[in-house]
Amino acid sequence: MNSRTSRPPARSASRPLLAERHIARLLVGTLAGRLPNGMVPVAILLLIAEQGGSLAVGGLLCALYGLASAIGQPALGRMVDRRGQTRVTAAAVLITTVCLLLPPYIDAVLQPALATGLVVLAGLSTPPLEANLRALWGTVLTDPERRRAALALDTGAQGLI
Repeated sequence: MNSRTSRPPARSASRPLLAERHIARLLVGTLAGRLPNGMVPVAILLLIAEQGGSLAVGGLLCALYGLASAIGQPALGRMVDRRGQTRVTAAAVLITTVCLLLPPYIDAVLQPALATGLVVLAGLSTPPLEANLRALWGTVLTDPERRRAALALDTGAQGLI
């Protein structure tokens, strides 16, 4: 047998993906950060219902949050490309958090403009965590096969959320 054709796999290729440096931390961190994307609309509906508002108003606020997020994430992604992930993501998380913590302290039914502004600003400032993570995989995992496996693991885990 020729020694060139029967090389053992590289150490990193035989290790479980989650045992690689930074992989589990990055994956768990971004998955936790992306949980609100699915939970915010439910929270908005529950808040509006609790405050005596109609489901139509709650649905409109949910739609505005989703639309604002769809507009804001690409814009934030461009900012990440220019200024770096840490600075942009930290600012976006701070703005989103404040905007999502305030609605329970106001009466959205009596102050619909304020509630709408907070929900839209929260959506616009939702950080593009999935895109950020996908950009990081190339830096953390230099092997293309490991990178594909990480992308697949991320996609599967996101599907669970």
